[in-house]
Amino acid sequence: MSYSPVPFSEPPPPPPNKKSGCLGVMLTLLVILIAGFAACYYFRDTLLGYFRTTKSSVVVTSNGATINEANPLPENFPEDIPVYRDLTSLGTTTNVEKGSGEALLYGKGSTAKVLAFYQEQMPQNGWTLTKDLLDSTKTRGNLFFEKADRQATITINVIENDPSGNGMSIKITYGKK
Repeated sequence: MSYSPVPFSEPPPPPPNKKSGCLGVMLTLLVILIAGFAACYYFRDTLLGYFRTTKSSVVVTSNGATINEANPLPENFPEDIPVYRDLTSLGTTTNVEKGSGEALLYGKGSTAKVLAFYQEQMPQNGWTLTKDLLDSTKTRGNLFFEKADRQATITINVIENDPSGNGMSIKITYGKK
């Protein structure tokens, strides 16, 4: 019986350093956290506008819409776009140079009535309905209007988790074509 020598082999390489992998993950999470704080700081006025409530600073417009003085409609909000009554302004954005902006409104009630209101009132103010994207129940969706060189979109949604059970949001976007 003969024995053959076993060839000498190098030991296997050491396992990768797990600390460097953890460090990479920690640095990534830190960057995401800092970016999140920076975004919150940058958009703080908009974010706070959605949650700020001031019962003593409400203005009622001529058609019955309630607008928070803390979140009024933009200065360039077109007079020929009606605002449904019993809505409260939550926040707005505007670009005065481009003549565009949007208003986010909240209310309680029937979204079908709000849709019907805009389908009736916008044409009475000279707007042409160019498209409607409504759900099958006709209680939420988008209405697209045009007038001369301008366009407007009315977006109506049901707020699913509203404690009252009948909350809705209305976003009115307007600007040049």
